[in-house]
Amino acid sequence: MAQKNMGKKTFAKGVASEWKKIIWPTPKEVLNYAIVVILISLAVALIVFGLDSLFHFLFSLIIK
Repeated sequence: MAQKNMGKKTFAKGVASEWKKIIWPTPKEVLNYAIVVILISLAVALIVFGLDSLFHFLFSLIIK
């Protein structure tokens, strides 16, 4: 747990230390992740569109 009276220099050193521990993704990994996100988003959009169309059709049958 962080101390309440931690100095600014100590805090900055801590931030710098943690910053060095970050493992940044490679450009290839970023591209792969972006493709996965786009594909999943499209799949979800198609599912929602399909369900919306189905419910619209069913409700139009009930209302008639």
